[in-house]
Amino acid sequence: MKVILISLLLGLSLADDPINNKKFPDDFLFGVASSAYQVEGGWNEDGKGESIWDHRVHTDPNFIEDHSTGDVACDSYHKIKEDIAMLKELGVNHYRFSLSWTRILPTGVISITLDTSSYLPASNKTEDIDAADRMQHFSLGVYANPIYVGDYPEIVKTRVAERSKAEGRAESRLPTFTQEEVEYIKGTHDFFGLNVYTGYLVADLGYDPPVQNPPSKWQDEAVNAYQPPEWENTTVFYTKVVPWTARYLVNWIKDKYNNPGIIITENGYPSYGDKDDRRIYYIRGYLSALRDAMEKDNVTIFGYTVWSVMDNFEWTSGFGQKFGLYEVDFSSLNRSRTARPSAMFYKNVIATRCLVETCTDV
Repeated sequence: MKVILISLLLGLSLADDPINNKKFPDDFLFGVASSAYQVEGGWNEDGKGESIWDHRVHTDPNFIEDHSTGDVACDSYHKIKEDIAMLKELGVNHYRFSLSWTRILPTGVISITLDTSSYLPASNKTEDIDAADRMQHFSLGVYANPIYVGDYPEIVKTRVAERSKAEGRAESRLPTFTQEEVEYIKGTHDFFGLNVYTGYLVADLGYDPPVQNPPSKWQDEAVNAYQPPEWENTTVFYTKVVPWTARYLVNWIKDKYNNPGIIITENGYPSYGDKDDRRIYYIRGYLSALRDAMEKDNVTIFGYTVWSVMDNFEWTSGFGQKFGLYEVDFSSLNRSRTARPSAMFYKNVIATRCLVETCTDV
Protein backbone atom coordinates (compact mmCIF):
# COMPACT_ATOMS: atom_id res chain seq x y z
CA MET A 1 0.00 0.00 0.00
CA LYS A 2 2.84 2.38 0.88
CA VAL A 3 4.59 1.75 -2.48
CA ILE A 4 1.31 2.32 -4.37
CA LEU A 5 0.71 5.61 -2.54
CA ILE A 6 4.31 6.73 -3.16
CA SER A 7 3.99 5.93 -6.88
CA LEU A 8 0.68 7.78 -7.07
CA LEU A 9 2.00 10.88 -5.35
CA LEU A 10 5.26 10.96 -7.32
CA GLY A 11 3.21 10.74 -10.52
CA LEU A 12 0.94 13.57 -9.43
CA SER A 13 3.95 15.79 -8.74
CA LEU A 14 4.51 16.17 -12.48
CA ALA A 15 1.06 17.64 -13.14
CA ASP A 16 -1.67 19.56 -11.36
CA ASP A 17 -3.70 17.36 -9.02
CA PRO A 18 -7.37 16.96 -9.90
CA ILE A 19 -9.33 19.10 -7.44
CA ASN A 20 -11.42 17.01 -5.06
CA ASN A 21 -15.15 17.56 -5.64
CA LYS A 22 -16.39 16.27 -2.28
CA LYS A 23 -17.75 18.68 0.31
CA PHE A 24 -15.85 18.96 3.57
CA PRO A 25 -17.77 17.57 6.55
CA ASP A 26 -20.00 19.95 8.48
CA ASP A 27 -17.77 19.62 11.54
CA PHE A 28 -14.54 20.35 9.63
CA LEU A 29 -12.98 23.59 10.84
CA PHE A 30 -11.75 26.43 8.58
CA GLY A 31 -9.66 29.15 10.18
CA VAL A 32 -6.96 31.76 9.77
CA ALA A 33 -3.87 32.44 11.84
CA SER A 34 -1.63 35.18 13.15
CA SER A 35 1.07 35.47 15.78
CA ALA A 36 1.44 38.04 18.55
CA TYR A 37 4.70 39.76 17.67
CA GLN A 38 3.99 39.67 13.94
CA VAL A 39 0.73 41.64 14.16
CA GLU A 40 0.26 43.02 17.66
CA GLY A 41 2.40 46.14 18.03
CA GLY A 42 2.09 48.03 21.32
CA TRP A 43 5.43 46.54 22.20
CA ASN A 44 5.95 48.51 25.45
CA GLU A 45 2.40 49.42 26.43
CA ASP A 46 0.46 48.58 29.59
CA GLY A 47 3.36 47.06 31.47
CA LYS A 48 4.47 44.59 28.81
CA GLY A 49 8.01 43.27 29.27
CA GLU A 50 10.68 43.01 26.58
CA SER A 51 10.51 39.88 24.45
CA ILE A 52 13.40 38.14 22.70
CA TRP A 53 12.32 39.65 19.39
CA ASP A 54 11.91 43.14 20.91
CA HIS A 55 15.48 42.96 22.14
CA ARG A 56 16.89 41.56 18.90
CA VAL A 57 15.35 44.08 16.51
CA HIS A 58 16.23 47.02 18.76
CA THR A 59 19.86 46.01 19.27
CA ASP A 60 20.62 44.51 15.85
CA PRO A 61 18.57 46.24 13.12
CA ASN A 62 20.65 44.62 10.38
CA PHE A 63 19.19 41.28 11.44
CA ILE A 64 16.01 42.27 9.57
CA GLU A 65 16.20 42.56 5.78
CA ASP A 66 14.34 45.88 5.56
CA HIS A 67 15.34 47.14 9.06
CA SER A 68 11.69 47.14 10.16
CA THR A 69 10.47 46.07 13.59
CA GLY A 70 7.30 44.71 15.11
CA ASP A 71 6.95 47.74 17.41
CA VAL A 72 3.75 48.70 15.60
CA ALA A 73 3.45 45.87 13.03
CA CYS A 74 -0.25 45.67 12.06
CA ASP A 75 -1.20 47.56 15.24
CA SER A 76 -3.66 44.83 16.20
CA TYR A 77 -3.24 45.83 19.84
CA HIS A 78 -5.29 48.94 19.03
CA LYS A 79 -7.36 47.57 16.14
CA ILE A 80 -9.17 44.65 17.74
CA LYS A 81 -12.58 45.58 16.33
CA GLU A 82 -11.26 45.85 12.78
CA ASP A 83 -9.55 42.48 13.06
CA ILE A 84 -12.71 40.86 14.41
CA ALA A 85 -14.61 42.40 11.49
CA MET A 86 -12.21 40.65 9.08
CA LEU A 87 -12.85 37.34 10.83
CA LYS A 88 -16.60 37.88 10.63
CA GLU A 89 -16.35 38.78 6.96
CA LEU A 90 -14.47 35.55 6.25
CA GLY A 91 -16.88 33.48 8.33
CA VAL A 92 -14.11 31.40 9.88
CA ASN A 93 -14.78 28.73 12.48
CA HIS A 94 -11.63 29.50 14.43
CA TYR A 95 -8.85 32.06 14.70
CA ARG A 96 -5.48 30.72 15.78
CA PHE A 97 -3.67 33.61 17.43
CA SER A 98 -1.21 34.06 20.22
CA LEU A 99 -0.73 36.47 23.08
CA SER A 100 2.71 37.71 24.01
CA TRP A 101 3.90 35.93 27.13
CA THR A 102 5.91 39.03 28.01
CA ARG A 103 2.58 40.87 28.17
CA ILE A 104 0.92 38.23 30.35
CA LEU A 105 3.84 36.74 32.28
CA PRO A 106 6.95 38.90 31.87
CA THR A 107 9.13 36.10 33.27
CA GLY A 108 7.20 33.23 31.67
CA VAL A 109 8.51 30.42 29.44
CA ILE A 110 7.49 29.12 26.01
CA SER A 111 6.87 25.70 24.45
CA ILE A 112 7.46 24.28 20.96
CA THR A 113 5.56 24.10 17.69
CA LEU A 114 5.61 21.00 15.50
CA ASP A 115 6.72 22.55 12.23
CA THR A 116 8.01 20.38 9.40
CA SER A 117 8.21 19.90 5.67
CA SER A 118 6.99 16.72 4.02
CA TYR A 119 9.77 14.30 3.11
CA LEU A 120 8.92 11.80 0.39
CA PRO A 121 11.15 9.07 -1.04
CA ALA A 122 12.76 10.01 -4.35
CA SER A 123 12.02 6.53 -5.70
CA ASN A 124 10.41 3.24 -4.75
CA LYS A 125 13.79 1.84 -3.75
CA THR A 126 13.86 0.53 -0.19
CA GLU A 127 16.88 2.66 0.71
CA ASP A 128 15.11 5.86 -0.43
CA ILE A 129 11.91 4.94 1.41
CA ASP A 130 13.98 4.37 4.54
CA ALA A 131 15.89 7.63 3.98
CA ALA A 132 12.68 9.67 3.73
CA ASP A 133 11.33 8.04 6.87
CA ARG A 134 14.62 8.71 8.63
CA MET A 135 14.60 12.39 7.69
CA GLN A 136 10.97 12.79 8.75
CA HIS A 137 11.89 11.32 12.12
CA PHE A 138 14.84 13.70 12.49
CA SER A 139 12.63 16.65 11.50
CA LEU A 140 9.36 15.82 13.25
CA GLY A 141 9.57 12.51 15.06
CA VAL A 142 12.33 13.63 17.40
CA TYR A 143 9.76 16.04 18.92
CA ALA A 144 6.53 14.09 18.42
CA ASN A 145 7.74 10.63 19.39
CA PRO A 146 8.34 11.38 23.09
CA ILE A 147 4.78 12.72 23.34
CA TYR A 148 2.99 10.07 21.29
CA VAL A 149 5.23 7.01 21.81
CA GLY A 150 7.28 7.80 24.91
CA ASP A 151 10.84 8.08 23.64
CA TYR A 152 12.94 9.35 20.77
CA PRO A 153 12.52 7.44 17.48
CA GLU A 154 14.62 4.28 17.39
CA ILE A 155 16.31 5.30 14.15
CA VAL A 156 17.33 8.65 15.68
CA LYS A 157 18.74 6.96 18.78
CA THR A 158 20.61 4.40 16.68
CA ARG A 159 22.07 6.87 14.20
CA VAL A 160 23.20 9.39 16.82
CA ALA A 161 24.71 6.63 18.97
CA GLU A 162 26.63 5.20 16.00
CA ARG A 163 27.89 8.61 14.94
CA SER A 164 28.80 9.50 18.52
CA LYS A 165 30.88 6.34 18.82
CA ALA A 166 32.63 7.11 15.52
CA GLU A 167 33.43 10.57 16.90
CA GLY A 168 35.20 8.98 19.86
CA ARG A 169 32.54 9.85 22.43
CA ALA A 170 31.98 7.71 25.49
CA GLU A 171 28.20 8.06 25.16
CA SER A 172 25.61 9.25 22.66
CA ARG A 173 25.13 12.96 22.02
CA LEU A 174 21.40 12.31 22.35
CA PRO A 175 20.33 12.39 26.00
CA THR A 176 18.52 9.34 27.37
CA PHE A 177 15.09 9.69 28.95
CA THR A 178 14.64 8.12 32.35
CA GLN A 179 11.63 5.84 32.71
CA GLU A 180 10.06 8.47 34.92
CA GLU A 181 10.51 11.08 32.18
CA VAL A 182 9.06 8.74 29.56
CA GLU A 183 5.93 8.18 31.63
CA TYR A 184 5.64 11.89 32.41
CA ILE A 185 5.83 12.97 28.76
CA LYS A 186 3.99 10.17 26.98
CA GLY A 187 0.35 10.90 26.22
CA THR A 188 0.48 14.62 26.99
CA HIS A 189 -1.60 15.57 23.94
CA ASP A 190 -5.16 16.19 22.91
CA PHE A 191 -4.51 16.67 19.19
CA PHE A 192 -1.65 17.00 16.72
CA GLY A 193 -0.94 20.60 15.67
CA LEU A 194 1.01 20.74 12.41
CA ASN A 195 2.63 23.61 10.51
CA VAL A 196 3.47 22.62 6.93
CA TYR A 197 4.26 24.69 3.86
CA THR A 198 6.20 22.55 1.39
CA GLY A 199 7.92 19.24 0.73
CA TYR A 200 11.10 17.55 -0.46
CA LEU A 201 12.16 14.39 -2.21
CA VAL A 202 14.71 12.36 -0.27
CA ALA A 203 17.29 9.89 -1.50
CA ASP A 204 19.64 7.83 0.60
CA LEU A 205 23.12 9.34 0.60
CA GLY A 206 24.63 5.98 -0.24
CA TYR A 207 27.48 6.29 2.22
CA ASP A 208 28.10 7.27 5.82
CA PRO A 209 29.45 10.84 5.96
CA PRO A 210 32.96 11.16 7.37
CA VAL A 211 33.34 12.27 10.97
CA GLN A 212 33.56 16.05 11.27
CA ASN A 213 33.85 18.46 14.15
CA PRO A 214 31.40 19.84 15.02
CA PRO A 215 28.92 17.09 14.14
CA SER A 216 25.75 17.98 12.25
CA LYS A 217 22.19 16.82 11.79
CA TRP A 218 22.96 16.26 8.10
CA GLN A 219 25.70 13.78 8.98
CA ASP A 220 23.35 11.95 11.33
CA GLU A 221 20.59 11.75 8.70
CA ALA A 222 22.83 10.69 5.77
CA VAL A 223 20.29 11.72 3.15
CA ASN A 224 20.04 13.94 0.09
CA ALA A 225 16.89 16.08 0.29
CA TYR A 226 16.03 18.22 -2.72
CA GLN A 227 13.26 19.99 -4.59
CA PRO A 228 13.18 19.32 -8.34
CA PRO A 229 13.53 22.45 -10.52
CA GLU A 230 10.19 21.79 -12.22
CA TRP A 231 8.32 22.31 -8.94
CA GLU A 232 6.60 25.71 -8.83
CA ASN A 233 8.56 28.42 -7.02
CA THR A 234 7.41 31.08 -4.58
CA THR A 235 9.22 34.15 -3.28
CA VAL A 236 10.75 31.96 -0.56
CA PHE A 237 13.29 29.80 -2.37
CA TYR A 238 12.69 26.68 -0.27
CA THR A 239 8.88 26.91 -0.32
CA LYS A 240 7.73 25.13 -3.46
CA VAL A 241 4.06 24.67 -4.29
CA VAL A 242 3.57 20.92 -3.79
CA PRO A 243 0.18 20.32 -2.15
CA TRP A 244 0.27 16.58 -2.86
CA THR A 245 3.18 16.16 -0.43
CA ALA A 246 0.93 17.11 2.50
CA ARG A 247 -1.16 14.01 1.93
CA TYR A 248 1.92 11.87 2.36
CA LEU A 249 2.90 13.69 5.56
CA VAL A 250 -0.45 13.33 7.31
CA ASN A 251 -0.47 9.64 6.35
CA TRP A 252 2.96 9.34 7.94
CA ILE A 253 1.63 10.88 11.16
CA LYS A 254 -1.41 8.60 11.04
CA ASP A 255 0.76 5.50 10.68
CA LYS A 256 3.36 6.46 13.30
CA TYR A 257 1.08 7.87 16.00
CA ASN A 258 -2.15 5.86 15.78
CA ASN A 259 -4.12 8.35 13.71
CA PRO A 260 -4.34 11.30 16.12
CA GLY A 261 -6.70 14.14 15.34
CA ILE A 262 -4.71 16.59 13.21
CA ILE A 263 -5.27 20.29 12.79
CA ILE A 264 -3.14 22.19 10.30
CA THR A 265 -2.11 25.18 12.38
CA GLU A 266 -0.17 26.96 9.61
CA ASN A 267 -0.19 26.70 5.82
CA GLY A 268 0.23 29.64 3.50
CA TYR A 269 1.67 31.17 0.35
CA PRO A 270 4.39 33.85 0.33
CA SER A 271 4.57 36.61 -2.27
CA TYR A 272 5.70 40.19 -2.68
CA GLY A 273 2.09 41.34 -2.70
CA ASP A 274 1.27 40.05 -6.17
CA LYS A 275 0.31 36.60 -7.51
CA ASP A 276 -2.74 36.27 -5.29
CA ASP A 277 -4.17 33.88 -7.87
CA ARG A 278 -1.35 31.50 -6.95
CA ARG A 279 -2.26 31.87 -3.27
CA ILE A 280 -5.76 30.71 -4.18
CA TYR A 281 -4.26 27.83 -6.16
CA TYR A 282 -2.01 26.93 -3.23
CA ILE A 283 -4.75 26.97 -0.57
CA ARG A 284 -7.20 25.06 -2.75
CA GLY A 285 -4.54 22.49 -3.63
CA TYR A 286 -3.53 21.86 -0.02
CA LEU A 287 -7.13 21.63 1.14
CA SER A 288 -7.87 19.20 -1.70
CA ALA A 289 -4.89 17.02 -0.75
CA LEU A 290 -6.00 17.02 2.89
CA ARG A 291 -9.58 16.19 1.88
CA ASP A 292 -8.21 13.29 -0.18
CA ALA A 293 -6.33 12.06 2.88
CA MET A 294 -9.50 12.25 4.96
CA GLU A 295 -11.73 10.58 2.39
CA LYS A 296 -9.42 8.04 0.76
CA ASP A 297 -6.85 7.30 3.47
CA ASN A 298 -9.01 7.67 6.61
CA VAL A 299 -6.64 10.21 8.14
CA THR A 300 -8.28 12.09 11.01
CA ILE A 301 -8.00 15.79 10.15
CA PHE A 302 -10.40 18.14 11.89
CA GLY A 303 -9.20 21.57 10.85
CA TYR A 304 -7.09 23.78 8.64
CA THR A 305 -5.61 27.20 9.36
CA VAL A 306 -4.35 29.65 6.74
CA TRP A 307 -1.19 31.59 7.45
CA SER A 308 -2.00 34.38 7.60
CA VAL A 309 -5.13 36.42 8.05
CA MET A 310 -3.12 39.54 7.08
CA ASP A 311 0.32 40.67 5.97
CA ASN A 312 2.60 41.01 8.97
CA PHE A 313 6.13 41.43 10.23
CA GLU A 314 7.52 38.27 8.67
CA TRP A 315 10.50 37.70 10.97
CA THR A 316 13.85 38.21 9.20
CA SER A 317 12.05 39.17 5.97
CA GLY A 318 10.50 42.17 7.70
CA PHE A 319 7.52 43.44 5.71
CA GLY A 320 8.88 42.08 2.43
CA GLN A 321 7.15 38.70 2.35
CA LYS A 322 3.36 38.86 2.14
CA PHE A 323 1.32 35.90 3.37
CA GLY A 324 -1.95 37.71 4.12
CA LEU A 325 -5.46 37.12 2.88
CA TYR A 326 -5.74 40.81 3.72
CA GLU A 327 -3.21 43.35 2.51
CA VAL A 328 -1.89 45.72 5.19
CA ASP A 329 -0.60 49.14 4.13
CA PHE A 330 2.49 49.46 6.32
CA SER A 331 3.24 52.91 4.90
CA SER A 332 0.00 54.17 6.39
CA LEU A 333 -0.21 55.31 9.99
CA ASN A 334 -3.67 53.74 9.99
CA ARG A 335 -2.27 50.36 8.86
CA SER A 336 -5.34 49.96 6.64
CA ARG A 337 -6.50 46.46 5.66
CA THR A 338 -7.77 45.48 2.20
CA ALA A 339 -9.20 42.09 1.31
CA ARG A 340 -7.37 40.25 -1.45
CA PRO A 341 -9.25 37.92 -3.84
CA SER A 342 -7.89 35.00 -1.80
CA ALA A 343 -9.83 36.29 1.21
CA MET A 344 -13.06 36.10 -0.77
CA PHE A 345 -12.11 32.67 -2.10
CA TYR A 346 -11.49 31.39 1.42
CA LYS A 347 -14.67 33.03 2.64
CA ASN A 348 -16.60 31.07 0.02
CA VAL A 349 -14.84 27.82 0.93
CA ILE A 350 -15.81 28.33 4.56
CA ALA A 351 -19.41 29.19 3.68
CA THR A 352 -19.91 26.31 1.23
CA ARG A 353 -17.36 23.88 2.74
CA CYS A 354 -16.49 23.17 -0.86
CA LEU A 355 -13.46 23.72 -3.14
CA VAL A 356 -15.30 23.60 -6.47
CA GLU A 357 -18.49 25.16 -7.76
CA THR A 358 -20.64 22.15 -6.95
CA CYS A 359 -19.75 19.53 -4.35
CA THR A 360 -21.28 16.21 -3.51
CA ASP A 361 -22.28 15.41 0.04
CA VAL A 362 -19.81 13.91 2.49
